[in-house]
Amino acid sequence: MHTMPRLLAVPLAAALVITLFTGCARPRAGDPHGRIEPGQTTRDEVRHRSPILSGYIEFADVLAQDLAQEITQIRAEQGIEGRVTVAFGDIANKTGIVPTDEFEIIRNRLRTHVTQSPFMRQSTRWVDDRRLADALIQRELNGAGAPRADVIDIDNSLALNMDMLRADRGGTQLYAFYVRLSHFRTREVVFEREYLAKQVRP
Repeated sequence: MHTMPRLLAVPLAAALVITLFTGCARPRAGDPHGRIEPGQTTRDEVRHRSPILSGYIEFADVLAQDLAQEITQIRAEQGIEGRVTVAFGDIANKTGIVPTDEFEIIRNRLRTHVTQSPFMRQSTRWVDDRRLADALIQRELNGAGAPRADVIDIDNSLALNMDMLRADRGGTQLYAFYVRLSHFRTREVVFEREYLAKQVRP
């Protein structure tokens, strides 16, 4: 079996950093029917302490591209012929004010990207529940005779977890989102990305 011991150091300059100042551009209020493009920002968003909603979409889109490149590189460097298993794990919400349901927008959009890609489906097996992946791996280790389609190769399996943090300075909020892939067997981090969003309320 192949292992994936490589640790990637991600420089701060490589992180996607977005600083939102209300004086830079006048946000749109929306049309009379209440519908606007997902990438547009409203006055209500700017006044709120929570992250600008379009930031969720931007982060998920960039993350999907980075994951595709990284998994391709891992498979090539480690000589993995079969599929790598990635289990969607926990969202550690430490913001104090943002519901975890909002951060599921990032995870669900990421999942949609990777599962709709024929290339990613061929190279990667995506498991929706970390607990299910743990159970399948435990079944394999115990030699329970699982059907071949249910077996997960623990040496080529990764967990995708997220940490969501916030720093508050009056009318200024700094949000820091971290997404990492860690090896199932060793817990070693093999991939990490950072997203920063700084917002100033009027």
